[in-house]
Amino acid sequence: MKTYTFHVSLPEYGRVWRKIELPAESTLENLHDAIQAAYDFDNDHLYSFFMSGKAWDRATEYSLPEDAGGWGDMLTITGVSEVTSMNEAAPEALDLEEAEDVAAPTTADMRTMFAALKDNPAMRDQFIQAFAQQTGLPAEMAEMMLGNIDTLMESVSDDQLDEILNITDQELEELDDDEEEAGDVRTTTIESLGLRKGKTFMYLFDYGDEWRFKVKVDAINKDAPDAEYPLLVEEVGEAPAQYADWEDEEGEEGEES
Repeated sequence: MKTYTFHVSLPEYGRVWRKIELPAESTLENLHDAIQAAYDFDNDHLYSFFMSGKAWDRATEYSLPEDAGGWGDMLTITGVSEVTSMNEAAPEALDLEEAEDVAAPTTADMRTMFAALKDNPAMRDQFIQAFAQQTGLPAEMAEMMLGNIDTLMESVSDDQLDEILNITDQELEELDDDEEEAGDVRTTTIESLGLRKGKTFMYLFDYGDEWRFKVKVDAINKDAPDAEYPLLVEEVGEAPAQYADWEDEEGEEGEES
């Protein structure tokens, strides 16, 4: 069995690194999952690998494909944009088979719908499950995308939101034409990358906080023993808290009480 061992570090956090060994046929998604487990992160955000080592280098990027559609698609494929009052909506409102004739939502609709989804956990869960079913994405990824939209909606004005909602298919195609399509982490195997010992690249996790991991090919073993992979071969240093600010606030609240 052929395996690759990666030295994964966080340069901004001093002497903190992990060595992780995976089979050659493992995908970049498998490597992502292994790094998350090694650093005890929650695996709750989007991520990319940049083989050039430079963040946002589209030409060398591998990530999850952007084939889930835009915000309007998220609403129409789940039938949510039919709902005038989400808090009064029945479960039948999320009928996927009736979603094709749903009109694109307005800015006001978006504000109302997402506010209602935040206030109605049961409806939010139904929305996530319906979106995941329609797109083929894992429910966890659908939930992650919805959380990212919640955050973005809180930071954009109505005019900005209106521009996003009304972008045309032609404009999207022109944007796609200007950029090279990123590789798919789900189907890209480690072996297919032609990696050599000493090769370094970047694993960027969470597009908001931008955790920038340096990944180095530490070893390539063409005759590795059968084992339960991925293997955490070695770990040095304590992993930083993923949500340090939150944990500090919780600690302060505990002291006050």
